[in-house]
Amino acid sequence: MKKKAYVYTRVSTAIQVDGFSLEGQLKEIESYCDYKGIEIVRKYEDAGVSGTSIQGREQFQKMMKDVKEKREVDYVIVWKLSRFGRNACDTLNALETLKKCGVNLIATKESLSSEELTGDLVIKILSIVAEMERENIIEQTKNGKKYNALQGGWNGGQAPYGYKLDNKRLVVVPEEKKVVEYIYDLFLSDDKIGYTGIVCRLNEEGIEPRKVPKKSLKDKSIIPPQEHWDNSAVKRILDNPVYIGKLVYGKDTIVKQEDGTKKRVHNETYTLVDGLHEPIIEEQKWSMVQEKRKRMANKHKRDKSKKCEVKNLLSQLIICPECGSRMIATKTGGHRNKHGEMKYYHSYVCGYNNNHKGCCHKNAVKTDRVDIPVIETLHAYIQKKEFMLAVKEQLEKQVDISSIEKEIADCKKQLEKLQARENQQYSILEKIGYDEKYRNIKEDRILDAINRIAEESSAIQEKLLAKENALIAAKNNSLTMEKIQYAIENFAVVFQSASKDLQNELIQHFVDEIRLERNSENGKLYPKSMVIKFTGEEIDLVVENLGVKKSHVETVVLMSRVK
Repeated sequence: MKKKAYVYTRVSTAIQVDGFSLEGQLKEIESYCDYKGIEIVRKYEDAGVSGTSIQGREQFQKMMKDVKEKREVDYVIVWKLSRFGRNACDTLNALETLKKCGVNLIATKESLSSEELTGDLVIKILSIVAEMERENIIEQTKNGKKYNALQGGWNGGQAPYGYKLDNKRLVVVPEEKKVVEYIYDLFLSDDKIGYTGIVCRLNEEGIEPRKVPKKSLKDKSIIPPQEHWDNSAVKRILDNPVYIGKLVYGKDTIVKQEDGTKKRVHNETYTLVDGLHEPIIEEQKWSMVQEKRKRMANKHKRDKSKKCEVKNLLSQLIICPECGSRMIATKTGGHRNKHGEMKYYHSYVCGYNNNHKGCCHKNAVKTDRVDIPVIETLHAYIQKKEFMLAVKEQLEKQVDISSIEKEIADCKKQLEKLQARENQQYSILEKIGYDEKYRNIKEDRILDAINRIAEESSAIQEKLLAKENALIAAKNNSLTMEKIQYAIENFAVVFQSASKDLQNELIQHFVDEIRLERNSENGKLYPKSMVIKFTGEEIDLVVENLGVKKSHVETVVLMSRVK
């Protein structure tokens, strides 16, 4: 006999949350029923209803009433357990009601069925409910921000270049507006001019960027304001639809990585709405800029496929002797020699100048001129007894993670309190218009309160993310130190068998920075010294003074080129 089912779908609040559409839920459930041969008797949906509690969900209550009175189905099927109940109490009570009526619950997304209600399944349900409760905080935060975005309001955070915030509204800054228009005009003035050309022009003309400190996404540390324009700042201005009077919601999402850490990633699909602010750029001009950027991106992809690997063994370790920034690896050339082979010249250049054209200078130094003495000197130095003792001291240090765990617990408590406040505001919002007690309360006032709570929740979520990543790093610290000790004892073998990236990582475990000096006779840059981690000692890198045999140096250099 064919099994029968009720289907229940729900989205949180009137503003649809991304990835939880009624249509999407129903499609997955119908596919499941087709595969299992289950007949759908009736469909119930609560569109635009908060999941705060079962009360207020009319269709859910109607479905449960039908379950008890009609006794015509074998299953209630939902897409995900979070669509069925918000918390452990609601979920387990509803499950008990279904059980008494001989009806089982199926959550297709989680492959969960109460037909198999064992001890293990109960644990699984409770763990899913715990995750659900966390999702509800995030969803409600999204709802508040998305509602604000759909009304054309600014969602908080620093105003983009060209605007300032005035009572939570974006207002044009005349001086910055001229710079934005100049950037767009420069970009379209010549097909050959790109981000680097614009950066160079802005810096050479003494046009300063907005000097505002920022917070690092990785560890929340304060990043000093930039003194000069760079490529990323110009890209942000050319990419942002705020300059044509639009606002974006849902462009970035925080995702969990395989190693347990989380990071912010760009979404291809997002909400774009008309803002309440004055545009700076005409839509036609903005569209022309996007077309050119696409052409540039496609050309870069084609060129990248033809490029050879850059020798970057000491990238980000060498200090520019002029401005003190870290140097990066690059290559020039790309011509064929008499044997028909492509010939490139590999160098380290100032990273700040590379991204902030018109500031500092390239200060190029050939990679081999630095790689040879660094590898050779490091190989000799890490065998010293003093270095081994310094590493041993680090290995014996115990990482205290209790303070980080306490901060994580505090963040979670704050989020629970904010959720309770937000639930209270939603409850009042639902009662406005028919409850005498709330007749004089304006809806806008409640929505403003919800938005403020959403902003607080978002800030604490960011803090929680940073602390969770810090905890992962702290727990992995001892493992990293063990790897360092092994690398010291087996340096030559480990280095020779490692890939280019691992060779760079290995050196970065031991070396804090590498310093250069300019030869007064020929004007060329040469390695002067390197600062060792663990001891802080500065080691001379003049090859002639090391007493190194040329053949051994050549062997070490060969090791760095094997991969």
